[in-house]
Amino acid sequence: MKEYCCGFLFNSTLDSVVLIEKKRPDFMVGLLNGIGGLIEKGESAIGAMYRETKEEIGVSPIWYPFITLDVPEKDTTIHFFRARSTDAFRDARMQEDEILQRHCVSALKSIPVVSDLRWLIPMAITRTVLRGRVTCTWTPNDWWENT
Repeated sequence: MKEYCCGFLFNSTLDSVVLIEKKRPDFMVGLLNGIGGLIEKGESAIGAMYRETKEEIGVSPIWYPFITLDVPEKDTTIHFFRARSTDAFRDARMQEDEILQRHCVSALKSIPVVSDLRWLIPMAITRTVLRGRVTCTWTPNDWWENT
């Protein structure tokens, strides 16, 4: 099973979020996604989130988990985190070869994001925390685009 972490870094008013324009994997090229990546063997999800954040954008906000998704047909688990920090939001700078962008949350329908971000980001800015795990079915990105 592969495990990933993904985090959304918000400004203090929760109306803007840091997103990364992906250059890989192939199915994400050109799309915006949260900060994160593969959880290494022996690493905790939160440990991976802190490592990935420092490697990708050079800051260390305080991360809070809000949902974990299991996708059995992809043999994958994704742990999602949220952070709210004026300083980290302002100081974030891309440390790798992808592109860091800051976007208004209200623009999610009009920018090229990984489709699940259209519901994950609004969930992240609420006080909702799903304890435990959610099992979901993977659907290709074109499903969202055609509905």
